[in-house]
Amino acid sequence: MKLPTYLLESSPSGPLKLNPEAMKILSAITKSVLVVVILGPPNTGKSYLMNRLANQRKGFPLGPGNKPPGCRMWMWCLPHPQRDDQCLIILDVDGFETKEQGGDTTEIRICALALILSNIFLYNSKGTINQEALDKLQFITKISNYVEVRPNAGEERKCPEFLWCVRDSELNLWMDGFRLIADDYLLSILNIGQGKH
Repeated sequence: MKLPTYLLESSPSGPLKLNPEAMKILSAITKSVLVVVILGPPNTGKSYLMNRLANQRKGFPLGPGNKPPGCRMWMWCLPHPQRDDQCLIILDVDGFETKEQGGDTTEIRICALALILSNIFLYNSKGTINQEALDKLQFITKISNYVEVRPNAGEERKCPEFLWCVRDSELNLWMDGFRLIADDYLLSILNIGQGKH
């Protein structure tokens, strides 16, 4: 695919509508796939990040624009940059955190589907990790209530890898007089949010 296309969209009447053209593209894939889903608040640089993952200058449109009402899941199918036997599928859910066109229920259904399809689930945010950022991320935990993973016989249960990309953060990672690496800082913030610190 030279450019992304939408895979599905919400409709005012409620059901999700698949894009027949996208289904043709998916059914033509003969290689194994690696699905990366990128989710996050609007205007945090998701499109830029997706274009970088695809190693393309153009693809997902950059910056705020006139998006159609409702929520769409966009896809971009590309050859994997390092594995000849694999296809990279990048999925983007727009309309995240909007309340129109079915409100939270529609968003949750589309995001739950993205979670089910993904091998890697990347949450993209901007600024520091604080209570507001954790509250936004709580939406992801809401989605997990809609998802049940059942492995095939003989397979172990596999959940997608979760990555949190924090962009434009200039935070000095210090706590109790000690410099922390990013992972330790995140764990300490999560513990504070749960009252464990």
